[in-house]
Amino acid sequence: MSPLQAVRGKGARALRPVWVYLGGPAGSGKTEIAGILAEDHGFHRFSLGDLCRVECRQRGWPEDRVHLQAAGDARRGSNPARLAAIACWKLLAVPGPVVVEGVRLFAEAAYLAQRGVIGIAVDAPAAVRAQRLRARDHYVGTLDHQTEREASDLWADLAINNAGSDRAALAQEVRITVARAILLHAERETRPSRRPTRDAVSLER
Repeated sequence: MSPLQAVRGKGARALRPVWVYLGGPAGSGKTEIAGILAEDHGFHRFSLGDLCRVECRQRGWPEDRVHLQAAGDARRGSNPARLAAIACWKLLAVPGPVVVEGVRLFAEAAYLAQRGVIGIAVDAPAAVRAQRLRARDHYVGTLDHQTEREASDLWADLAINNAGSDRAALAQEVRITVARAILLHAERETRPSRRPTRDAVSLER
């Protein structure tokens, strides 16, 4: 039984679904953890990186890291939290738990946190991250971008160290983190609502 199922079984149906975001530097393993959240715990998965990929396709750019970073800059414009606002707008109708993957800027993390989204910082040892980036053919020059500098120091409620252990061990750590996120979410549900309405988010896009 997953932590979400356990909570539902204790009469917590009145709770709105928990939303979490994953932030962290390139190569930390955010995508792997988002996959576990989706496959093992039923989270609806949304990636801010997908918004950048769409921007690349619209501009006819290749989807390498340099162009994805440029696409993110173009999509954000003068509002560094714009991708997070778009994500909230697109996810308002989702009935279940949500994971927003790829949060990289302080402004994105703050925007989501102000709306009651539980932040999870993902990291891994430098050697592990470097090995993952080499496997993806990413080069060091792209790691000096603002999104990479801020992603290494994001504020979050919880943390996962994805050090490249076997999937079973990582899945167990994710399970524990989900349980902690649900407890935080339940505590915050007693406070005034901070989740945006459709009208409020559309004004911030």
